[in-house]
Amino acid sequence: MLERDSAENRQNHLLGSSTVLRRDDERMNTSTTKSAISNRLDVQELEMLLEAYFVQIDGTLNKLSTLREYVDDTEDYVNILLDDKQN
Repeated sequence: MLERDSAENRQNHLLGSSTVLRRDDERMNTSTTKSAISNRLDVQELEMLLEAYFVQIDGTLNKLSTLREYVDDTEDYVNILLDDKQN
């Protein structure tokens, strides 16, 4: 009788352990899923930030290009005036 109780206890202990292991696996899977979703959201947020920076940089580049053309035009105008004074 004692051996039977001991065997049942071991079996219950083993079954209980497998239940605990399954719960840990479920938690790990849930954690992994949450982590994957979080990573996906982080990547999307990063892409949106990079796109916003790109738009700002592109706008700044356009302003600098316009300013450069203005400086070149002013330089040409000054050179024309100087040539006129020399003649």
